[in-house]
Amino acid sequence: KISSKDGYMCINDTCPEDTRLVIQICGRCPDELSAATKALIDIYDNEKNGYPALEGIDLNLGCPQDAAEEHGFGAFLAERDPALAIQCIKAMRQTMDELFLPLTKADNISNKSK
Repeated sequence: KISSKDGYMCINDTCPEDTRLVIQICGRCPDELSAATKALIDIYDNEKNGYPALEGIDLNLGCPQDAAEEHGFGAFLAERDPALAIQCIKAMRQTMDELFLPLTKADNISNKSK
């Protein structure tokens, strides 16, 4: 877990036998998502620190959980503030362009968010 003043990042263990690493993150602040993207790229930089190379980052735009609703991320960001969701994607994309990493999004919108 990496802590900062405004948030945290929890990184699950991985091992050298892992061959494809795609990490999913969530949030609603473009600057924080950009910083998290940069931190992940730094941590998983081409097998540095014994981790497999990062092949992509997924922005979760489909989480229907109560915490997502309360804090306005996941499915609730995509549904209630699509312009902000686009800003988040653009901020992450700009950070990732340097390494040509794929950016994906999960958007499994449930009945709860409707």
